[in-house]
Amino acid sequence: MKNFKGILLLIVFVFLVGFASATVIIKNYFISDIDTVQINKIVKESCNSWDNLNELDKTSFTYDFIIIDNNENILYSKGNNTFNSIESTIKKHDTYIDIIKDNKQIGTAIIFTNLENDIFNLKNEISKVILFSYGILSVLLILCFYYLYKNILHPFKKLESFAHQIANGNLDAPILMDKNNVFGAFTESFDIMREELSKSKKNEYLANKSKKELVASLSHDIKTPVTSIKLISELLLVMITEDKIKNKISSIYNKADQIDYLVTDMFNVTLEELNQLKVTVTDKYSTDLKDLFLNADYYNKITLSGIPACAIKVDILRLQQVINNIINNSYKYANTKLDVDFNLDHSFFQINIKDYGQGVSADELPLLFNKFYRGKNPDVQKQDGSGLGLYISKYLMNEMDGDIYCFNENDGFKVELLIPLL
Repeated sequence: MKNFKGILLLIVFVFLVGFASATVIIKNYFISDIDTVQINKIVKESCNSWDNLNELDKTSFTYDFIIIDNNENILYSKGNNTFNSIESTIKKHDTYIDIIKDNKQIGTAIIFTNLENDIFNLKNEISKVILFSYGILSVLLILCFYYLYKNILHPFKKLESFAHQIANGNLDAPILMDKNNVFGAFTESFDIMREELSKSKKNEYLANKSKKELVASLSHDIKTPVTSIKLISELLLVMITEDKIKNKISSIYNKADQIDYLVTDMFNVTLEELNQLKVTVTDKYSTDLKDLFLNADYYNKITLSGIPACAIKVDILRLQQVINNIINNSYKYANTKLDVDFNLDHSFFQINIKDYGQGVSADELPLLFNKFYRGKNPDVQKQDGSGLGLYISKYLMNEMDGDIYCFNENDGFKVELLIPLL
């Protein structure tokens, strides 16, 4: 900052010196005024010798001059100067005075005072001073702008870039700036803020990770007793013949199955957020997919079309999860028959799963794959569910380099699965 003040003082100093120099030059050129005594002498002698102007040769004069009559005819000339007209005399800044005799103008004296040369020289001198001052000022201004750019504009750009990095969540890159610049205090404060935000973000990440690991651990632990309840219920359903008791046990089994389904979804989502929901893609034959649908067809409502034979890249275990989610949703919300057909579509093996229910509203269709989203249909709200099934299915299909889409059709609802070909 001291350097900047020094440059500004130099600019003011050079400006004042230039102004003072120009003033001195002008003053010096006008100190030696025109010799009015000589001019009056020329006019007076010309008037006295008007009838015989050649007598003027006997008198010594400092200036060259000419005498003209009222018609601008030259009557007398001293020196080698030329005369064209009164107008040209005015332009050359020479002096002209009317010669009056008996209160009547009889002619004009043109005195060559050389003011034109003086003014020309004056302009040259002033121009030199101005050009020199302008050159010095230009250099100082360049230095001033360079100082501003280096110490203010450039650091400000760095601060702006640093702010964008912070806004984008990049808290690991320190601000690379000299702490002694104009923004030194700000840069140091910003860097301290970055470090504190980075620490807070890491602590938050560790806390969230710890919570998710706890949820995953509890979900896994809950599945063991729930599985035991299901197995015991199945055994009792086989052993007991009394319908009333059998219905109660069947209700226990169904509720345990719902708990198992919800806990599985929660467990999978937690693993996905912890990047531990692994997908292992292997080469399989498309005909292997038939068993996946048979395993999910609890109520014998699925009709399969012919499966084109081809090689696909898929994780069979994860695809079984996806199909189970889709079939369970259809049973839960549509409760109609299901038609499944298979096609080859460019570089994908396409599976179309269609039910004949009411589908979903057009506004809700884009939201089906959002985490925890459940439809606004009152019938849907009555159903048990977590809103995670399609979210997990979308994640698993993308991890297998495939995709999943949902469509409303005139007579039902369709889910399309795309599995990459080998």
